[in-house]
Amino acid sequence: MIRRGQISELDCRTAESMVARYMNHTLKTDEMEEFLDHIEHCPSCYDELETYFIVNKVKIGRAHVRTPVTYADLVC
Repeated sequence: MIRRGQISELDCRTAESMVARYMNHTLKTDEMEEFLDHIEHCPSCYDELETYFIVNKVKIGRAHVRTPVTYADLVC
């Protein structure tokens, strides 16, 4: 398990490939922990996840989308 302040060993390509599985709640617990740790420390991957949230909300017909503002918004 990665402690706060440590950089995730997960690379961006792998993290980005996990976004859909995260949104579909199909990541295993250890994958979820590593993914969220990476997202917390990687602005590029955070932006990718935020974009996925926006597209997904619009796709299902919700015109008024509240995008996540903080890391806590993503995981709560």
